[in-house]
This record gives sequence, structure tokens and C-alpha cells, in this order.
Amino acid sequence: KDDADLDHRKIELIEVAMQLFPNQSALKVTRGSFLLRDKKYQEALEDFEVALADEAFSKVLANQKRAVEGLIECCTAIGDEKKLVEYRARLVVIEDLLANRKKEIEEELEKEPEEDAD
Repeated sequence: KDDADLDHRKIELIEVAMQLFPNQSALKVTRGSFLLRDKKYQEALEDFEVALADEAFSKVLANQKRAVEGLIECCTAIGDEKKLVEYRARLVVIEDLLANRKKEIEEELEKEPEEDAD
């Protein structure tokens, strides 16, 4: 019961923050994560979808990944196969983009010492 009370309190605090900062999609993802843990899949799904639709939030690939992973969990739990296929495919693309970006950064970091030596 204590864990349930604590989780409920966390959701209440996140909702207060959402009232203060209504355009912060990261808060939607956070609340969605807690709702997911509480098995409130439809509510969590809505939070993750709203966050993912926010262009400013979704410009950051790591943000997209968090939201899509949450959506995959929700769709798995509620049995929405159509959306599950869509979100799994999107996650593959996001992970590929993140891997490519990481490789680019590593290559740039390897170049820097050589350029400084000139």
C-alpha cells in the first residue's frame, strides 16, 4: 500500500508541474511512465502520443525514443497490434539514427587531436 500511495503522490506532483508548465512534454512522458506502472495503459498511451506529437520535444531523438518505448509497452498491454507494429518500426529507425549520430560524434572526437597538432 505504501508503494501505491507513493506512486499516486508522484502522479499528483507531476500533474501540479504540468499545470505550471503545460507545454513541457517531458512531464507527459514522466506521467505516462507512472501511469504505465499503474497499468493505466490508455491514459499512459495518450500522454506518450501527445508528447510524441510535440515537434519541439520530438526533435531530440532520445525524447522520441522514450515516448515510443512507452507506446510500445502500452500497445503490448492493450493488444493494439496495428499501432504496435508502427511503433516498433519507428523505434528501429530512431535507434539507427542514434547509432549513426553516436558514430559521427566518435569520428569527430578522433579527428580533433590531429587537427590541433597542426
